[in-house]
Amino acid sequence: MFYFLSVFFAVAYKYILVNEKISLTYAIFSLGMFIFFFLIDFYILQKKGKMLSVEKWSVKTLIVVVVSFILTGISKDTTFIMPVIFAIMFAYRHPSLFFKSIFFSSTICFSIHFLFYFTGFLESHDLIRIYSTGDVGIRHSLGFTHPNAVFMFFLPIFFSVHFYLRNTKYHILVEFLFLIIGCWLFFLTNSRTAFILLVMFYFLNLKFFKKKVLQFLSFNAFRKVVKYSFFIFLTLSVVIAVIGTDPNSAINRLLSGRPYLFNLYLNNQIKLINIQGVSVIDPYLVPGQYDATLDNIYIFSITQHGILPTILISFLFVKMFNHLINTRNTMLLITSFIFLVYGFMETNAIVPSLNFTLPFLVISYFNKNYFSNLKVGSDEKNSSFS
Repeated sequence: MFYFLSVFFAVAYKYILVNEKISLTYAIFSLGMFIFFFLIDFYILQKKGKMLSVEKWSVKTLIVVVVSFILTGISKDTTFIMPVIFAIMFAYRHPSLFFKSIFFSSTICFSIHFLFYFTGFLESHDLIRIYSTGDVGIRHSLGFTHPNAVFMFFLPIFFSVHFYLRNTKYHILVEFLFLIIGCWLFFLTNSRTAFILLVMFYFLNLKFFKKKVLQFLSFNAFRKVVKYSFFIFLTLSVVIAVIGTDPNSAINRLLSGRPYLFNLYLNNQIKLINIQGVSVIDPYLVPGQYDATLDNIYIFSITQHGILPTILISFLFVKMFNHLINTRNTMLLITSFIFLVYGFMETNAIVPSLNFTLPFLVISYFNKNYFSNLKVGSDEKNSSFS
């Protein structure tokens, strides 16, 4: 029960942060409750001997914990510490409990948000989109600060329900119903990239396509692309920034000035380890921009955290993908990869309470047999967790 409450408050923390009408005090309270219930759960697990005692943690495990605390203190965000806390809580539990906690926590918070929206407490920040045909459409934000934020919070629900209900007899029906909800949200928000990824996830997790994914993983070149995908997307993002020096270039017109914005951030704020945080670029420096938000986790990571932490993240992704490939865990592999693709256009894809695959980057440091025992999402018929 305590682990669920901890996950719930972690998810609620992000919902509160993006709702400008809710005081920041509630976000701090939610973060405090997340840590409080984790400590209670950790004490119980240690007391009952249901996890490896701290005294027996390996040097690597201790380094992961210490480094996560240091980087959290430097960056002043939860990107590093939250996945570690999730990993500690669920390293010796059946993974379905984690996905169940994510699904219900996200669904409850999503529902409460819409309750606030439909009762008029939250306002819609609608945008106008002009299409190439000359038609004009309205993008509804449904109470969030931006229309794209709707899918940002819906994707974890859509992804996690596949894990949670995977082995039930009615999972096909429920997954299809959530796909219909996703279509309805797309109709209202016109968030094209997120919707494409949602549909991609749905079809790739159908039995026929999962077999095709396994077949592709038999090719060494494809395995390497997946394993090093974080580094590949990072390199591609930097290349786009480097060639985007001219704000009037074709690539800037194509990508709404983002390459030039990335270039400004890289030229002004790249460090080995960033101990000062990111200074927001003046949006008036970027033609056609009404804000200067970094919509790319790779440029964000290298500027917000620094070169060394970004290399560390890249290494952890290589290690995790290697585990998932070796254990034929296609569902978790597909989910992790799609979040990385999403991160190419959305910074919040690196938020742990939204991207629930991040704890799997470090979970093997707390239970070295975790992936070999992993059942949920695996296509090995004889695999089991306990």
